[in-house]
Amino acid sequence: MTTEGGLRVMLQPQYDLANHRVVGAEALIRWRHPLHGDIPLSILIPMVDKLGLDLLLFSYIEKTVIEVLGILDRQNIDIPIAINASARTLFAAGLATKMHKAGLPARRLKIELTEQIIPDNELALSASIMALLS
Repeated sequence: MTTEGGLRVMLQPQYDLANHRVVGAEALIRWRHPLHGDIPLSILIPMVDKLGLDLLLFSYIEKTVIEVLGILDRQNIDIPIAINASARTLFAAGLATKMHKAGLPARRLKIELTEQIIPDNELALSASIMALLS
């Protein structure tokens, strides 16, 4: 899926060489600027953080991934998709609720916490993670 501004979520397959099959995927955000072409993540992510758009970007990624998981589910393709999340985006996400509303088991979504400082409210982070595990 691509936005009018050129943002798109791409899926990078995770392949099991021993069994010769796709066992999952990772959702990756990419931005193709109409004038400047592909913008490297080393520029995109700091810019998103500086402008305070991380929650909006994460919302777009999670919505796209949940839609893709729904499509895969209807085709009986049972693979998880991993998304990168900061502690801040994980607090706000409500991912467990969104997965439940979409009729998808939480095990289909893998969370990769980005390398950022853990926030002061570790209890809230634990609660967000536990909601996904239940």
